[in-house]
Amino acid sequence: MDFALRIGASSTATGGTTTTLIDTSKLKQPDDFWNGAWLYIANDDSASTNDGKVRLISDFANASNESTMTFLEPLGVANASPDEYEIHSP
Repeated sequence: MDFALRIGASSTATGGTTTTLIDTSKLKQPDDFWNGAWLYIANDDSASTNDGKVRLISDFANASNESTMTFLEPLGVANASPDEYEIHSP
């Protein structure tokens, strides 16, 4: 799995909305790199509402070291630090 080899078991969100997740520390890949992969919320520390949720990443953008993943189906609450996530490639 690309994510596990590059990042490790999981990473921590630094922000986001119900349809985006932002990571300013670990994701440095070029635009569209993670498109078509699956986002898994491993631990929603801020609300627990999103624990175990899975979303298809429809867009990945890396602008000024603020990587943003976008997914079409919204989560229950906005992503926030220190929510933990994983990315699984097909």
